[in-house]
Amino acid sequence: MKQIGYFMATLMLLAFYACSDNDDLQMPNDLRTLSLKVCPELWWQSDASIGVLLLDSKTGTENQFNSEYNVERKGDISYLKPTDVSNVVLLPSDGSSLDLISYRPYSDQLDKENLLLSVDLREQDKWYISGFKASKSVSVSAPVDTAVLVNLEERLAALDIVVHKSKEGSDVPVKLTKDNIYISKVALSGTYSFQNGGFENLIVSDKYPFSLFDESGKAKGVFIPTDNAVTITYIDENGKELVFPIMVADVNGEFKELYLLPGSRAVVTLVINEGNQKATATLN
Repeated sequence: MKQIGYFMATLMLLAFYACSDNDDLQMPNDLRTLSLKVCPELWWQSDASIGVLLLDSKTGTENQFNSEYNVERKGDISYLKPTDVSNVVLLPSDGSSLDLISYRPYSDQLDKENLLLSVDLREQDKWYISGFKASKSVSVSAPVDTAVLVNLEERLAALDIVVHKSKEGSDVPVKLTKDNIYISKVALSGTYSFQNGGFENLIVSDKYPFSLFDESGKAKGVFIPTDNAVTITYIDENGKELVFPIMVADVNGEFKELYLLPGSRAVVTLVINEGNQKATATLN
């Protein structure tokens, strides 16, 4: 392994009102500071943690895996500070480029050899709020005199379901529970590959009961996107099972099956006509 000296890099995350590579923060050259900036929409809770990886496959520089950073907010600025100063990421002093990847929430279960992370969404309340975000690879090297734009992108898809019954010209809301609403062709577990920038080894559920509901009876869930169209199963008060593919209109007014996409957060309203046992879906 080639021995290379390092500059200590202090990671600072800055939120700007403009999100572009032209919006650079000028840093003194002698600080050799690695500074990161993100779009202002990416506000995090104060207790959120982020994993940072510095990787190199070209020069033989030692990879730096999975350093944990916490977010500290001061006014309109968010800073990334290492939870352990002995585990801070370092930049090579000879100017060699490394690939920077970050993700949230941090996990200590990273497969460092294969750059894989297992994701299990069975704790729906946790993942529905936090999501799973990961950035694309960004090349960095010392000295860094401008802020590096890190675009953390949501990799999961959230879906809310509302059911109304149409009877005698009026729509009556239905209170959904884990016993009467199910979703099919979705994945709740898989492996995220930081090399490929996507999920692998998905376990697709044939019929998964929603486990998260609000006070009005709306069902809520978060899932790993798959190549399958979503199907909803509703069980009425008589125990009859009704299965509905969700058909939504595109920009041209054509109805197509619903596929969950990374970063999407959709609300689907199913209106069930008791007369002919058909349902129409409206997507927001």
